[in-house]
Amino acid sequence: MLFANAGDMIRVGLVARETRVPVAAVVSALASDKVVEVLAFVTMMLLALGGHLPGVVRDKVATIAIGLVVVIVVIAIAMCLAKGRILRWIEETRNLLRGRALVIAYALSILSWGAQVAAYSLGARAAGLDLPLTAIVVTVVSVNAAGVIRSTPGNLGVFQMMFVFALTPFGVASAQAVAASMLIQSAQILSAVIAGAVAASLYRSG
Repeated sequence: MLFANAGDMIRVGLVARETRVPVAAVVSALASDKVVEVLAFVTMMLLALGGHLPGVVRDKVATIAIGLVVVIVVIAIAMCLAKGRILRWIEETRNLLRGRALVIAYALSILSWGAQVAAYSLGARAAGLDLPLTAIVVTVVSVNAAGVIRSTPGNLGVFQMMFVFALTPFGVASAQAVAASMLIQSAQILSAVIAGAVAASLYRSG
């Protein structure tokens, strides 16, 4: 929820301190999680492109997909040129992404994305919008693509802007899209806060 994904840096520090595991190992675990999440995200985009999309939407999703592929290629090249500590960190990350562990992580990530699609669909329906599955997937892709690096705390504002941006080509009025986005984001933030409060309480009592 924090600005500029600061939450990731905080959880690296907390995990390293509490488990007494080297920071590099925790960062490798986090990096492997991000790699799997990107693979699942690409799967979501392919699903969106496979549906019946308005031309302008198809072009936008395709642009995001191409941009993501370029980023992956650049990262792969950087990994090949890496030396020293960075190379050891990359090797450790790669070791975490092998065999059964990779398959299980990918399956769980797909399940997580599916749950997000369901949450968006139910939230839109609660706000009076009956959207096709393709429109929901495009919305999930658009919102998350814009939230790779959170430019605002909780991505407030950006979430609403991308929600409207994604649904406008499907004939959804801006006011309806904003109402649905506020409902969905409120549920997400509330869930995160409750989960964090419960975890903090268990941590203190333990």
